[in-house]
Amino acid sequence: MLKASFSYQIYSNGDFSVNKFLVKECSKDDFCAQGDIITVLGNNVPIHKKIVYLLEGTWEQNKKTKEIMQFRLYGYQEEKPKNGNEVLAYLESGVIKGIGKRNAALIYERFGSKSLDIIESDTERLLEIKGFGKKTIGMIKESYLKNLKSKDSLLYLASLGINSKQGTKVYERFKENTREIVSENPYELCNVKGIGFEIADSVAKSLGVSENSQKRIEAGILWTLKILENEEGNIGSPIKTLEKRLYQLLGLARNSENVRIVNQVSSNMVKEKKVIISKELCFRPHMFELETECASHIVRLLKGKPFKVKKDYMEVIKKIESELHICLDEIQRMAVEKAVLENFLVITGGPGSGKTTTILSIIKVLETIFQKCTIKLMAPTGRAARRMSETTGYYASTIHSGLRISTETEEDYGAESLEEDIIIVDEVSMLDLRIATLLLRAVDDGKKVILIGDCDQLPSVGPGAVLRDIISSNAVPVVKLERIFRQDKESNIYVNSRKIKNGSTDLNEGSDFFILESDGFAESADIMARIYEEKVSEYGISNVACLTPYRKHTAGCEHMNQVLQEIVNPYKGQSQIKHPDVLFRNGDLVMNLVNATKGDIDIANGDIGTVCDVNESENTLTVSYFDDSYVKYESDELDSLDLAYSYTVHKSQGAQYPCVITNLCTAHIDKMKTRNIIYTAITRETKEVIFVGDRKALDFSINHVIEDDRNTLLSEKIIFMNKKYNLLH
Repeated sequence: MLKASFSYQIYSNGDFSVNKFLVKECSKDDFCAQGDIITVLGNNVPIHKKIVYLLEGTWEQNKKTKEIMQFRLYGYQEEKPKNGNEVLAYLESGVIKGIGKRNAALIYERFGSKSLDIIESDTERLLEIKGFGKKTIGMIKESYLKNLKSKDSLLYLASLGINSKQGTKVYERFKENTREIVSENPYELCNVKGIGFEIADSVAKSLGVSENSQKRIEAGILWTLKILENEEGNIGSPIKTLEKRLYQLLGLARNSENVRIVNQVSSNMVKEKKVIISKELCFRPHMFELETECASHIVRLLKGKPFKVKKDYMEVIKKIESELHICLDEIQRMAVEKAVLENFLVITGGPGSGKTTTILSIIKVLETIFQKCTIKLMAPTGRAARRMSETTGYYASTIHSGLRISTETEEDYGAESLEEDIIIVDEVSMLDLRIATLLLRAVDDGKKVILIGDCDQLPSVGPGAVLRDIISSNAVPVVKLERIFRQDKESNIYVNSRKIKNGSTDLNEGSDFFILESDGFAESADIMARIYEEKVSEYGISNVACLTPYRKHTAGCEHMNQVLQEIVNPYKGQSQIKHPDVLFRNGDLVMNLVNATKGDIDIANGDIGTVCDVNESENTLTVSYFDDSYVKYESDELDSLDLAYSYTVHKSQGAQYPCVITNLCTAHIDKMKTRNIIYTAITRETKEVIFVGDRKALDFSINHVIEDDRNTLLSEKIIFMNKKYNLLH
């Protein structure tokens, strides 16, 4: 095996990199000698300096200079340090989480060449060092032991073509059983986030699994269902659609033999309940059961014992109107009355329809009538929760924070029960089936739930159409706010939002709404960049949103982020780090992409902050968020951050901006050109909207309504369970 240490990097693009290594030891079969500088290339090549690596791979000719050989890396191990200098170098390398140069010096000064032995078997002795607490030493030991235990598994996975980053995720899931599980059924890799069917299939082929084997077809069916959930928002998928996509995924010819085998495997999966067939839809069992559970919770809460109303609620409503100096219209008053009388209520309405006033009135009335009851306000995202807090004057949390949901996985059942008696949730159109079910699961019998949302907004990013299905069941009380109260209802933005909602393409242009036509993605990107710079000077960077329907393409948010970063925060010598192909600089606007708890701070998917510190040597950065909270991201946590100069319309939900710049082109796929994409983009409580793109694409989108295409059975299940309850009671 070749022994070498990292010298410097020549090129990096995502996981792949080309690097120079110094040879420490080699065999006679290697195309190098001790002391040579060689080229090492591959995915996730280790680049910690001062560590000697045992490299596994093959020699190959350099395509440009065929005389020179280079080493393609497939796997590696770290050589355990042999002397004091090597131990110190290892500690300083950054490979152990929690040890930077300062801590490395302190540890080595105290324990010398025995430092690694102390970390491995007598970690508590680190408390002898001033400034080391139990939390720090726990992190150090966990990181060091994890490195030791995972090496054998990572080498095995590397031999199957799985890079070290992916291998680490596999090991984190299967632990010491990794080799056994993967060799027995490589398609178990599909259950590891970030791996997927394509990689699992490649591993399976290398292990000799045939293309029409039962394991491959079963995995293909489940993976296709998962794809359709994520791409189409389906809970269950039509069988014909599933078949078509399955054969495409597997690359199987649709001959009689393959059809026979696929039909046999799918039939067995139904018998063994590995998939569920209902109403000509095919479901993964987890999703079918989740949908059934969601329906059962809705009916359970709907039919619960009503709150005792001891006061004249009509008089209380009048009193609250007087205190708030408002006059509720007939429909708003009905919403407040039903909030008093019903256990489960849905309120819908578009921008300017009085939702905020109605919510505040409901809170005040319920507080007055049910004085011993507690109320909890919640929303799906951090920005939506803060907006709810600002408009009501009452604290609102994210659903993830309120339920203490710590992960994003299907297996997460860690939601805590809610102690409060009355639960009010805003922006419910954003709720996917999983989060809706976890939320309702956390509400005990005899409590009150009020859901508020705009059914014309974009559906949830995750699978399901919860708000649509609850309303269409006709089993749950629903109040639709339709009258417009907003003072700016004559503005072009408001008028156009109503026109778009009703399918009219005859949009008004004027002082607050502009349509700038462009020829394709490249020109759109140039125009948006120029306007963004101008509007940031006018409104301030936190008050301008550059929203795109898509991440990819020249006018997508990934490319726009790079362009706008160079305009707003160009490199002027400030600290910066790259991960994996996103450049983060001190002063950058960034978005958090996962729900997480960091110490005492809850950060939500979609929260936006500013990079206030970049540590280039440790590859970490710190972000200042909206409430002056500071969150540090370690090098292995940077995947959960992205630049936030531009982002998708989906990510903008629940937020408000004085100025919105958005884009659509004919070249966008039809799925991205929909009425609710445009409607959502311009209804951000905005003072100015600039649409950049193709007028034909805009008109097509206004006439393209697909929000009802999601295949679910939630509505039918609510209807069935409600009828069954009524028959039994």
